[in-house]
Amino acid sequence: MHASTTNIGALIQTVGASNAIQGYPPVALAAGTDHGDAITLDSAKSCTLTGMTGAATGSPTSYSVAYSLESSATDNFASATAVADSTITLTADEKADEVDVDLTALPDGHLYLRVKVVVTASGGTSPKALVGASVALGGKGTLPI
Repeated sequence: MHASTTNIGALIQTVGASNAIQGYPPVALAAGTDHGDAITLDSAKSCTLTGMTGAATGSPTSYSVAYSLESSATDNFASATAVADSTITLTADEKADEVDVDLTALPDGHLYLRVKVVVTASGGTSPKALVGASVALGGKGTLPI
C-alpha cells in the first residue's frame, strides 16, 4: 500500500464542525455500551484513535474499557459497521493507548465514524469508569516536497 494512503499526512483534523474534540468526551460510565457523536470523514484516509481511562468510582474489583470505531453512510448510524483493526482495550485506572487506522477499506459511501465505548466491571457498589477518547483524522493532504 502506498504511504500517502496510510500515513496520517500533512493535514490533520482533531475537532468537528462545532469545534468540539472528535471522539468521546470524558465522562464516568457504568458498565455497558455507549457511542460518541458522528465524525464527518471529509476525505480522510486514516486516523488515530486514542482511548484513556481515569480513576474508577464505586470500588470495582476489576474493570476494563474497550474502544473501537464504527462507520456508516448516515450520521444517525441507522446501520453501523465495525471498522477493522480499530480496537483498544484498557484494564484498570490511569491508562491510555492508541491505534492507527487505515480508512481506505471502509464500505462504499461510508462518510461517518463514531467511537464505540464498552465498559465491563465486576464487584463494588455501582462502579463507574472514567473514560474518554479522541480521533485525529489524517491523510487529507500530501506532505510538502
